[in-house]
Amino acid sequence: MARIIVPDNTKTAVSSPCRYEPDLNPTYQEMAAHYGAVVIPARPRKPRDKAKVETGTQVAERWILARLRDRQFFGLASLNEAIREGLRELNARPFQKLEGCRRTLFETLDKPALLPLPPVRYEFAVWKKARVNIDCHIEVEHNYYSVCI
Repeated sequence: MARIIVPDNTKTAVSSPCRYEPDLNPTYQEMAAHYGAVVIPARPRKPRDKAKVETGTQVAERWILARLRDRQFFGLASLNEAIREGLRELNARPFQKLEGCRRTLFETLDKPALLPLPPVRYEFAVWKKARVNIDCHIEVEHNYYSVCI
């Protein structure tokens, strides 16, 4: 797991953007804390804050997904295997201007810096603000729960 997560300013990660104290989505913040990471959102309209992952995603889309667009799959397992094979080929492809390939670069730079995953999986939670009615109940997805005041 990475130590720092730099998400875009989407509502799934950042409730309200601010340069100094961004308000993070509680579920996203809880997930980052579970994995021992810090969330530092990219500043609005600052493309240099975003990692090179934007280009990497575009390369993966063009290299893997474009090759699969004319094929027909009858199950998720066969589609995943085709994507996995395309990813292996993409990662083994040599760079045009650098030495090596994506796989060797990952193994020498990124892999040693990664932290191990925690032994317990993250349990997804949804945070919601609710008002207590006069009868001491709150409503969550058409279900009523009593509240001790």
